[in-house]
Amino acid sequence: MTAVPLASAQDYKRIFNGDLGPNTGGMGSYSPVPSAGVDQAREICATVHQPVLDVLARRGSPFHGVLYAGLMMTGGGMGGVRVLEFNVRFGDPETQAILPRLRSDLLELLTAATEPGGLAGVAPLQWAPEIAVTVVLASAGYPESSSCGDVITAWTPSRRACS
Repeated sequence: MTAVPLASAQDYKRIFNGDLGPNTGGMGSYSPVPSAGVDQAREICATVHQPVLDVLARRGSPFHGVLYAGLMMTGGGMGGVRVLEFNVRFGDPETQAILPRLRSDLLELLTAATEPGGLAGVAPLQWAPEIAVTVVLASAGYPESSSCGDVITAWTPSRRACS
């Protein structure tokens, strides 16, 4: 099994501006992260993702699909990488900032990921250079509770011409 790195993204967990308020599932994100380049992504994939895939295969439970690692970068190179979580889905705000930048064929990649060894020969993924940003709007009370049926209105700046 072969792990293939995706583009970098950074999310924001606190609900209020200034990194205040309770922790959430993520209130927004951006991609790419300027301090996390292609070489670092490959190194993280080799030291975090690939060992997990190798252990699962050795234990007779090979994994095929998406293995997303939520990481905390604490500095100090690879010694400063801390795994917070693993997900096997595309569901976080980071995904919403990463996938619009993907220029490679997502269906082809996902199909290859279902086959044993299917990602082994995949060409390096192609990414748009533009920055993508995700902002999450949530109902009142989130993350402790939320209400069904709330109207969520996004603030839109006026579009007045500058003089």
